Amino acid sequence: MKIKRVGTYITGFKYYKYRPDKPGKPDMGSEITDEDTINKIKKFKIPPSYDNVVILNNKKILAYGYDSKGRKQVIYNSKHIEKQNELKYDKIQRFDKHFLKIKNRLRKI
Repeated sequence: MKIKRVGTYITGFKYYKYRPDKPGKPDMGSEITDEDTINKIKKFKIPPSYDNVVILNNKKILAYGYDSKGRKQVIYNSKHIEKQNELKYDKIQRFDKHFLKIKNRLRKI
């Protein structure tokens, strides 16, 4: 389920079910008033300055919005970030082995 955040830091935020794929229907669904759901959304720590925030809460992306310059900003799931960091450091370690071989070959030249 997609959720859209509407409002500002000053006026307060409201959360609505988001249905962009329903032709002929408005983008906004019913307002979410459940305190548990709203508290879960607040734990994502979405900066209040982001506009057009859409909350996805899937395995990779929790939410995305647009900053003051119109650039898309994505908030990733912490488990996804850990997994990507592990992959990145594994690549670096594998490269390090090859780098040492290349370095030794260059010394011989």
